[in-house]
Amino acid sequence: MTTHVRMKHVMDECALENAPPLILLVDDDAVTRKMLRNLFTLSGYRVADAEDGARAVEMFRELSPDLVLLDIMMPVMDGYGACAAIRGLPGGEHVPIIIMTALDDANSIGRAFDAGATDFIEKPVNWMLLNHRLPYLLRARDAFVSLQRSEATSRLLSGELMALLNSINDSLVLFSTDLKLLWANRSAEHLYGDYVEQLVGQEFTSLKGARGIPSDAIAVRASLGSGEPCYERVSAADGRIWDMKYFPVRGEDGTVRGIIELASDMTEVVSLQAEALRSGQLAALGELAAGVAHEINNPINGIINYAQLLVNWLPSACKERDIAERIIREGDRVAGIVRGLLFFAREGMGARLPCNVADVLTDTLTLTEAQIRKDGITLKVGVPADLGRVRASHQQLQQVFLNIISNARYALNEKFRGFHSAKILEIRGERVLIDDRPYIRIGFNDTGTGIPEAIKDKVMTPFFSTKPTCKGTGLGLSISQNIIRDHDGNLSIESREGEFTLVSIDLPAEETP
Repeated sequence: MTTHVRMKHVMDECALENAPPLILLVDDDAVTRKMLRNLFTLSGYRVADAEDGARAVEMFRELSPDLVLLDIMMPVMDGYGACAAIRGLPGGEHVPIIIMTALDDANSIGRAFDAGATDFIEKPVNWMLLNHRLPYLLRARDAFVSLQRSEATSRLLSGELMALLNSINDSLVLFSTDLKLLWANRSAEHLYGDYVEQLVGQEFTSLKGARGIPSDAIAVRASLGSGEPCYERVSAADGRIWDMKYFPVRGEDGTVRGIIELASDMTEVVSLQAEALRSGQLAALGELAAGVAHEINNPINGIINYAQLLVNWLPSACKERDIAERIIREGDRVAGIVRGLLFFAREGMGARLPCNVADVLTDTLTLTEAQIRKDGITLKVGVPADLGRVRASHQQLQQVFLNIISNARYALNEKFRGFHSAKILEIRGERVLIDDRPYIRIGFNDTGTGIPEAIKDKVMTPFFSTKPTCKGTGLGLSISQNIIRDHDGNLSIESREGEFTLVSIDLPAEETP
């Protein structure tokens, strides 16, 4: 039955509340029926009558009377049979049935009650007594019908509420004050990975711990203790990000009786925020690069040109000429850095063309090599010039390399202060086969602090960072992974805490190296 039909049924029942009660009068004696019909009508009741039990059962199906007055001794079907039959009909379970009997022995009366009679009255009928009993029986019946209707409406509303709660995408869970799960909507199955029926009764920390969700219960206990809503953002083992909101449930006396957990999957939202932030950062970088080009290129070109005039003017064996040539070389290097910065920050980041991976790495190191040397890091590069091409965005690939090198520098500087012979960043390139397809693999191996085992699964999560707030946003690896995935490649991390971290990038190679 649809919701519309159920509501119409409830409304139709309500419309009959003001109609006079309908009495079904059943007796094989026509005179008795006529007399009682007249008396009932004069008292304001509606009346229908039948001459035997079988006909009474048929009329009950058709009319659904409010009360049945039933003789015992009748042809075709006696009162006992009719009473039992009516009790078995829809709506007949609780309708008042008064048995009229001339039999005054206890056995006959007991048999009437066994058949389902509500009350009995002796024949000949004492009208004053019957007229006194009817309102009480009908009020009892009305009270029961009202209760049924209230329960039906409550069930209907409860069903609608349950349907509504189960239709929302967010996980909604009710915990008791001792943090046992009491109820959950269907969306909770997505978060907790099990059917609702299996979740009920599970304890908060074990429930979350088994699903790879942080389970220290600090926020939920804070909400229980303070009686105020609390919020936390957690990262599950599968990489998904959840916003957890906890709302205390209070009883009529104001005490906290439970806690509601509303969990929203924020993975896609966080990813979009990360991309938006990256776009904003790149736009700012583009503006910075344009300013750098304007402020540095002109003076550098002047320095190079004046140095070239000195070279042209001074004799070849002159010490001053050698200094001027060095000025030209260093000036060209500065100009190259500025060009590289402009190339990295310019628009057209999404254009994917065949590009030489070794060239991308060279451009990246142009921007970072001086800082690497300043940090006292030994840089080892083993990337053949003919390693091959990949179809990629030069700028995006350079962004990934810059981020990985930046992370390696941070880890090395955290482990080694200043120069150290073991402070090494090694970059290697090779061609490999993956599923019988040629790939180019670039590996960045540093001997820094490594990654603790407890957070290995989180380092790709947006906004997760082990760096101080001033040194990192927690977006670098997440964005890098997304870029490599967009290029049909793979970014993987192997690490041992205190020893090393190896970041490997595999990209599909162009068929012609």
